[in-house]
Amino acid sequence: MFATFAPEKAWYGIDYLTVNSANFPGLLALDELMRKIGPPQWPWTVNNTLADQGEAVFNRPTASGGCVDCHGIKPGTTRPIDEKTWATPVINVGTDTHEYDILARMAQTGVLKGVSTLADSTPLKPEDAAINILGIALTGSIEQFCLEHPIDCSSQALESSPTEGGLKGMFKVGGPGAGTGAYESRVLEGIWAAAPYLHNGSVPTLRALLFPEERPAEFYRAYDVYDWVNVGFVSSGADAAREGVRFDTRLKGNGNGGHVYGRQLTREQREDLIEFLKTL
Repeated sequence: MFATFAPEKAWYGIDYLTVNSANFPGLLALDELMRKIGPPQWPWTVNNTLADQGEAVFNRPTASGGCVDCHGIKPGTTRPIDEKTWATPVINVGTDTHEYDILARMAQTGVLKGVSTLADSTPLKPEDAAINILGIALTGSIEQFCLEHPIDCSSQALESSPTEGGLKGMFKVGGPGAGTGAYESRVLEGIWAAAPYLHNGSVPTLRALLFPEERPAEFYRAYDVYDWVNVGFVSSGADAAREGVRFDTRLKGNGNGGHVYGRQLTREQREDLIEFLKTL
C-alpha cells in the first residue's frame, strides 16, 4: 500500500494527517468487511480420510514434524480496548532475511525525533530503526484520525492498531531477539488461497513448501489459474510464462530457503497434511 505522507510539527505535537493520502474510512470499512466474510472455503472435493490423518500430523509438536506450535489458533495478548488476538510466535525459521535487514536499517527520524504515541510509548531517537519510525508514523496517524473523527472511527481501529510488541514485535527490532531476522508466523485459516508462500512469496505452492527439495528456482506469479493438485496457482508452462511475472529465487531478497519443518515425515504424511490444510 502506498500513500503520500509527510508529518509536520504542530502546536499540539505532530500533525500526521494534513499531508497523508491514506483513506482511513475506506480502510476501516475494508477491515470490517474482511472480519465478516471470514476465510475462503476450499471449493473442490476433500478426501476426509486423508485430511483426518493430516490433522493428526498438524497437531504434533514441532519436534515431531507438526505445525500447531507455531500455526495453531491459541489466545494471545488482549489489546486495547478489548480486542482478542491469536498468539503468533516470532522466530527465525531460516528464510531470506533481506526484508528484515532493510527494516532494521538506521535512519534519521527528522521531525519525529523524540516522538512517541499512546500505542508505542518508546520515543524515537535522533537515529532509529526504520521499522520503529514506521510504527510511530502508523500509530500516530491512527490515533490522530480517531481523535478528529470519533464518530467515524470505531473502537476497532484503536484495537487493531500496532502496540509495543505488535508492529515492532513482528521483526524484533530493538527488542529481544534483535538482529535475528525473525518473522511472525500466522494462523493457517484459508491458507490454500494465500499462495505464493513464505514472507517474500518465494514458494509457489503448499506442496513445494512441504517438499523443500522440489521448490523451483524460478516460477511465474500472478497467473490466476488455480492448481488444485499442488495447492497454489499455476506457476509454470507457456500460459503462466505469458501472463505471469517471472520470480527468480536466486536474486537477493527472493530466496526460497528455510521453513524446512516436517522433513522427518514420510511423503504420505506430508500428502495427508496438504489434504488437511485445504480444510482450514
